[in-house]
Amino acid sequence: MYRGLVVLLSALIALTGLAIPSPATAAAASGHGFLTRSGRQLMLDGQPYKFVGVNAYGLTGCDGARTDTSEAGLDAFFGSLRPKSVTRTWAFKRYGLDVVDRVVAAAERHNQLVIFALADGANYCGDDGHDAAFYAGGYRGDYLTWVRSIVPRYRGSKAVAMWELMNEPKGASSDTVMKSFFDDTAAVIKSLDPNHLVSSGSQASYVGGTSDYAYVHSGPDIDAGSLHEYDYDYNNSHLIVSNWFTPAIDGMNSLDKPLYVGEIGVADADNVAGCRSRAARADVYRQKFDAYLNRGATGVLAWAYRTEKTENCTDTDATIYPGDAYMAMTKSYDLPGVTDPTDDPPPGVTKFDEESYTFSGTWASSTDAAKFNGDDQYSSTAGSYYTFSFTGTKIQLYAAAASHHGIAAVSIDGGAEVDVDFYAPTRAEQRLLYTSPALAAGTHVVKVRNTGRKNASSTGTVIAADRIDVTS
Repeated sequence: MYRGLVVLLSALIALTGLAIPSPATAAAASGHGFLTRSGRQLMLDGQPYKFVGVNAYGLTGCDGARTDTSEAGLDAFFGSLRPKSVTRTWAFKRYGLDVVDRVVAAAERHNQLVIFALADGANYCGDDGHDAAFYAGGYRGDYLTWVRSIVPRYRGSKAVAMWELMNEPKGASSDTVMKSFFDDTAAVIKSLDPNHLVSSGSQASYVGGTSDYAYVHSGPDIDAGSLHEYDYDYNNSHLIVSNWFTPAIDGMNSLDKPLYVGEIGVADADNVAGCRSRAARADVYRQKFDAYLNRGATGVLAWAYRTEKTENCTDTDATIYPGDAYMAMTKSYDLPGVTDPTDDPPPGVTKFDEESYTFSGTWASSTDAAKFNGDDQYSSTAGSYYTFSFTGTKIQLYAAAASHHGIAAVSIDGGAEVDVDFYAPTRAEQRLLYTSPALAAGTHVVKVRNTGRKNASSTGTVIAADRIDVTS
């Protein structure tokens, strides 16, 4: 009788192309539901959801010995993350199903979510063969065979956040060809696994075959798009928001679908002359979180976690290791946009407007009911600044962002300045633009200075002074 059931089950699997769920998935008791979306908003457990976290491509084998992939190493990694956060990693055919089983099982044990990229567009980690012929139809061979093997295996696991069709698909001969690859593959995934979201895994709108960002993502089975911000070296430009972000977010907004920033990277080293510390880099990442999440992104993930610590201050070394200040910052980061920042503040938070600030240089006033207490101050003059003395352990700076706004430099107690970009493609009042690191209890002074600089998308250098929230 038992042998007959096994034979029957095997025959059904062969006919349907389904795979037996992994033991880890079959026994999973995850502490959250499936990640879903409502329009451009991600949802988890019936609530709006945003995320910050890391790429950890080495978890499934690509990074060799530089990432600890033992059971203890996986538990240590997932146990170090903020609750119900997102990690992004590879699920390439070369490394097989066993390693993905172990990552999924560890994520389930710790109630974490994982974005799995199913292939690599740049042919890294030995995952090659993705050329123009691949996008023109070659993907219907080995690639879709792998998709049919891996995707249904985890259809019941709430640890899977999304399937990415590919990490940075590139090289299709046209947008039409790329869209066909997206649509065909996403339809196969949805037929095998209706529980999980599907993302393109795209790098940016400039990549061959994705010049019309909205068009290639418009298929009914594509749930989300992504952006990787490698159009500049932060150490030279101090740019907070990628110039690729606006066309990508505009395209996804037009489709009412979410966009997440799948990779950001800033080099650092604690013990290399002329390079910022990892603690200073964590503050840069904090500014990136604020900027992207308040401009419509649903998540931001830094590149890249590995167990081995490296100390090379170059634009290609953005390694994050277990004791990195970035890891602690993401755990304490106050995700904006999930709750309305203009609502009544929580206990211990007090709002202050510009009447409490001290101004120097050239400033003018502006009135609008959408501003805090109906008015603010603004300046387009380089060197103009304002200061605010407060008693507390954290501040958050809210002000107008607009298409003609520039970059401010923010410092606490005369310390290192951090660039904060006040630009937005469409005007928004009371936007969260800066969150300070945790401060020692006591009195502090924040200084906000107009640098006279702007990003490439902006038409002016205005910065505004409107509202500061102080946590006591």
